[in-house]
Amino acid sequence: MKLEKQLILFRYILHQLGYKAFEDLRDEFSTKMPGTTSTGYTLFASSLMANSAKKIEDRAIRQYDEAIQGYEKKLRDNRAEPFLTFKYYQWFSLLFTEYFFDQYSNNQSDLINDLNQYLRANDDFESLESYQEEDLKKLAYWMATGSGKTLLMHCNYWQITKYFTEWENIILITPNEGLSKQHYEECLKSGIDAKLYTGSEESLKTRDGEILILEITKLVKDKEGDGVTVDVDYFSESRNLVFIDEGHKGSKSEEQKWKKLREHLVRGVGSFTFEYSATFGQVITNTNKFLFNEYAKSIIFD
Repeated sequence: MKLEKQLILFRYILHQLGYKAFEDLRDEFSTKMPGTTSTGYTLFASSLMANSAKKIEDRAIRQYDEAIQGYEKKLRDNRAEPFLTFKYYQWFSLLFTEYFFDQYSNNQSDLINDLNQYLRANDDFESLESYQEEDLKKLAYWMATGSGKTLLMHCNYWQITKYFTEWENIILITPNEGLSKQHYEECLKSGIDAKLYTGSEESLKTRDGEILILEITKLVKDKEGDGVTVDVDYFSESRNLVFIDEGHKGSKSEEQKWKKLREHLVRGVGSFTFEYSATFGQVITNTNKFLFNEYAKSIIFD
């Protein structure tokens, strides 16, 4: 059983938009050029509103489209890239996310009930367990290298901090120092406050809204002695917003250890995780039922 065939959250939102499979959406939108109509909405939104099979109201699609155009403008202005525009799959990944947070912030119980109804009504998902509240605390994006996931991450930051404002720590976890520096530079380009962990406890302290960037290899449990490692208990029980870039880059034993450390970061009430990877399919198989269930439920865009 392949993970890409079991993406319940992804398929549920596709269904809400009036599509049975992503291929149907791709065939309709991949040839459409970015741009806006005379009404000020994107061509993507206008085409979507014309779909009579959708279950989402036009009012909501207009609201989401306005928000996405706002994120696009922020990127253009802050990065001084006047011709930056989202490709169709970037626009839809943000639309899916906007829809999720609109539902998640207004009525979690209804969202859980709707997801479980959709799950039970589809034989494709018979191996998956029902959604619980805990399953909504993470969104994952299955995106190929070069598809623009860094800019998507920046938009996700703006999305969640619009819907939920009180975060004690905002942390971006990377596989290595090179990627940490790259993310730091890209955050600053987009106008997002960020800092690199330099090994001192002082560098762990952030201002409101500032992202702390550090490598997964520097996180430990029950730290002993000095050194540049950080005990995850430093962040324990706080309301943490965690971004994870390519968290599946180590050996199998390393990944299991790192997963436990990442989970420790989001034990606090109200914590939330975003995760981005090009390799979910290679790493996550149905031989590990719990891991398979977790990502089948949390991957919002493939």
